[in-house]
Amino acid sequence: MDPRTFVYQDGVAVRAAREIIVRFEPEALKSSAINNLGKQQGYLYEFLTPGALSAMSTAAGFNMASVAVGKIFPNLTIADSMQLNRMGETIPDEKLWAVLLLQLPLGTDEVAVCNQLPHMGVPVVYAHLNPVARPASVPNDTEYAGNQRSLHYTAAYPDGHINVEGAWDLTTGRPGIKIGVYDSGIKATHPDLVGVVAGGHRYDMTRPTPYDDDVLGHGTSVAGIIAAVRNNGIGIAGIAGGDAAAGKPGVRLYSYKTIGDGCQNCGATLAEVANALQDGITDGMHIMNHS
Repeated sequence: MDPRTFVYQDGVAVRAAREIIVRFEPEALKSSAINNLGKQQGYLYEFLTPGALSAMSTAAGFNMASVAVGKIFPNLTIADSMQLNRMGETIPDEKLWAVLLLQLPLGTDEVAVCNQLPHMGVPVVYAHLNPVARPASVPNDTEYAGNQRSLHYTAAYPDGHINVEGAWDLTTGRPGIKIGVYDSGIKATHPDLVGVVAGGHRYDMTRPTPYDDDVLGHGTSVAGIIAAVRNNGIGIAGIAGGDAAAGKPGVRLYSYKTIGDGCQNCGATLAEVANALQDGITDGMHIMNHS
């Protein structure tokens, strides 16, 4: 796929240009391509049956055979038809393996294509744009006593905190708890996060970047609030960062890098976030943070 570009409004990216998310009817897809976990990208003719490809091309008004395609859920196959819900019940899944990301040719009106596909006899359940999610404002916490007042009592704001010190009397966090940070990555070598990041993934299929680094800095700041090593004499105290002085580790973080390094205002597309959410479920995250 080509390097991603964006559509901007008021200087902020609102969606990926030329990209659409399409959920196909299962019979429109070639099972060999869907079940091939080694094939994450390709061209539309490699994924669709000839009949489905012909219908797509007619609806779009141009030959779509060479349209670039990426799997949004590359770790799923047709066999993934059931899942467990939060109640422990087995339920049918949404056939996420049938959802593909299409990157249309230059000059194509992706809005018009999205509007046409579901209404012209094409074996498509839905088609929509690939919008962008952006991080919340960057936290600027440097010291627990002075600048983490939301965590503990202060005379100026006696009720403006979460009373974390009372919680620390019970637990400071346990390494068996997995927390996924969906953000710009986590700088795993940060002195206050050494040994805290247990794994992760990156998701920008057009601009690969490591999940255990963070050029923008937002994800590392979020990670610090959650799990910066506590009671180690430096930096800030993570809410669930353990107790270094007592030799007790805190929670373990997993970096789901949905926001790439290339653009401060670009954010993460829906396709990337959806893939990351599915991985978080598969990886057994107890908590997912989307700050």
